[in-house]
Amino acid sequence: MREFFQKIYYYLSPTRRGILQIERVQNKLISENKQIYLGIEHLTEEAELLSANINNSLELLNKRLEVLEYNIKPAPNRFSNHYELWRIRRIATIVDYYGEKWFQGKKILELGCGYGDIGHVFITLGAEVVFAEGRADNCDIVKKRFPNNRVYQMNCENEWPFPDNEDFDLIIHMGLLYHLDNFEFSLMKCIGHTENLILETEVCDSSDPNLVLKPDEDSEGYDQAMFGKGSRPSGPYIESYLKRHNWCYERVSDSRCNALFHTYDWTVKNTNTWRDGLRRLWFCKAKLLCYL
Repeated sequence: MREFFQKIYYYLSPTRRGILQIERVQNKLISENKQIYLGIEHLTEEAELLSANINNSLELLNKRLEVLEYNIKPAPNRFSNHYELWRIRRIATIVDYYGEKWFQGKKILELGCGYGDIGHVFITLGAEVVFAEGRADNCDIVKKRFPNNRVYQMNCENEWPFPDNEDFDLIIHMGLLYHLDNFEFSLMKCIGHTENLILETEVCDSSDPNLVLKPDEDSEGYDQAMFGKGSRPSGPYIESYLKRHNWCYERVSDSRCNALFHTYDWTVKNTNTWRDGLRRLWFCKAKLLCYL
């Protein structure tokens, strides 16, 4: 009987060994298939991520092209000619300072907006822009161009039509201050309603922190002082004002914003005079933000 079972085991052993070998091969294939599946799953995730990155890049590129196209080929208006390149340079400097994504969802007030060309760029970047302009005919054009945005006609010398409890993420105060006689009223209102201020103006050639020149301007000019009197403070006067009110600032001191006769990187010679295009630009922050 033992011999019988030994013979059976002898004949079955190769079969068993074969079965075991087949099982090992099957397990190996299952393991390899699992690795292949995981590899395919990983590649799928990477492909989806790459696709999302491409879509984001294309969306960002389209926004940049829209901004560039708008500024290079603006609608014909009185703020063309020397304004165009100058506008491009200042906008590029602002976007570079904050980053494009910063503007998404922000509420921005643009004072002395003209036809709203600068504010339009920030609308394309996702901001809500409130426009304010002194001349009624300019306001009419801005309202037609941006029917979904608030537009205020206001005298920045002594008016502030916004509620005391309305604040802005950013106030753009460019090309306005030097057309105001009572410019400190405008500055005081601004620093009371925002923590970020872009301040840009013509100034006089002086390091005297107390000097403000008061030139006459043509009140009939579309881009001059509405009431015939402007201001050309020294750069140190503005910086001293900001410090007294617990604000910090970064001044643009290189040539990034230079365009035609508009210059920002000029050297003070203390002539105590002014000329067209002698300008300064500051990125200003409430003191608390300076430590963030």
